[in-house]
Amino acid sequence: MNVTYDDIGQIFKEKLYQPKVNILPCGNHNLNRNLVFKVYTSTAQWIIKFYYKPLKRTREINALSFFKQAHLEIIDQGILDNGIEWLVYNFVEGQLLEQCYESISEANLNTLFFDMGREMARLHNVELFDYFGDWVPQKQSALEHYKDFIINDTERLILNNLHHNQDQNHILNAAIDLLRNEYKHIRQLNVGRLCHRDFDGRNIIVSFSNETYKLDTILDFEKCVVFNEYFDIIGLYRKYFLNAPQLIKPFKMGYEDILKIDSSFNEELKFNLLRLGIDLSSWAKYVSNDFYVETINYLSDLLSKIDQIEQYYL
Repeated sequence: MNVTYDDIGQIFKEKLYQPKVNILPCGNHNLNRNLVFKVYTSTAQWIIKFYYKPLKRTREINALSFFKQAHLEIIDQGILDNGIEWLVYNFVEGQLLEQCYESISEANLNTLFFDMGREMARLHNVELFDYFGDWVPQKQSALEHYKDFIINDTERLILNNLHHNQDQNHILNAAIDLLRNEYKHIRQLNVGRLCHRDFDGRNIIVSFSNETYKLDTILDFEKCVVFNEYFDIIGLYRKYFLNAPQLIKPFKMGYEDILKIDSSFNEELKFNLLRLGIDLSSWAKYVSNDFYVETINYLSDLLSKIDQIEQYYL
């Protein structure tokens, strides 16, 4: 993606009246997807994000128009001459949960995951929709079509895997067979809810004071659409719940402080966990071989635990 420091300097000069700024790249620029920079002067700090695909900025803006957070504010937005969209946020102090997760005590993690559950439920409960899909009408569908859509989309992901990931056929084939057998457990979607779709330690800022980490801010709503809200909970299984199932209980308590989880979550759990792995493996290799290996390892670990799935019920 063609973005220069001169482009950033010009944006801050013309839009935020800052004639001279310092620029520091953040995140994974080697992936050449979204580009994020910290921009600062001696008196102020910002984050500017450039989007590598259309609709991502629209998702972020629309989601945050519903979901207000005390510490996150959109300051300005625009489009470069080459068509690349950008957004400026205020800079939020703190650490990413992913960076400090291993050093946090079990008691502190319980509190954090209670708060994460509560914050996720707050997002899911902020507005109810009579459709599922993206923020433009041509990408929205009636709720009664959800099950057909998700089966067709899952078959698309399976096909991508079978075409491009032959090296891991023994794991993928086992996962695909189990996944297809779970189609009968896909829930009927009765209401659409905001779904972050990347609610993860990479996008959660925590603050540290009095020897305790506290949830501060949720970042990166570029994937946020109206969908099956269970997908956000499922995302926590890959990195956290499958390896630390004791965190499920505090998370559920926090979530249900705002929004109840019905029995369809557990009925659909096996399908959603398998689908997550098939989804990630269908594109991971094109982004990062390390992430592809991580995804295959997730599927392998899941297959070893799938017969004891009840241990991971909410």
